[in-house]
Amino acid sequence: MLSSSGQSAPHHRRNSDRVHHCAERINCTRKAIREATENRDAAFITEQATLQAAVVSSEGINGYIDVNAGAHPDTELDNMLWLLDIVQKATPLPITLDSPSPKVLQAGLEALDGRLR
Repeated sequence: MLSSSGQSAPHHRRNSDRVHHCAERINCTRKAIREATENRDAAFITEQATLQAAVVSSEGINGYIDVNAGAHPDTELDNMLWLLDIVQKATPLPITLDSPSPKVLQAGLEALDGRLR
């Protein structure tokens, strides 16, 4: 996984005295997320991203929102770009890109809005 902070971001990671949390709800392998993505239901994706950001914020730790559009390889690129647009509008948290495809990761990095830390 790649993140907009330029670091890999596992679920929880201790880096000296800092813990990082990776919120992984925006994942097209989950039925509800896959269906919302296929139907371009921006309201549902926004709600899920907002909920994840609230969880990370309530824990008082540094966090990332993981975006995985990989349910179907033939639509992953388009879905990743669409999801990134929605998630970036929903939360100011850094985003972690989750894909086995270098092409999808590169396009995702180019689509990020510069929220580097």
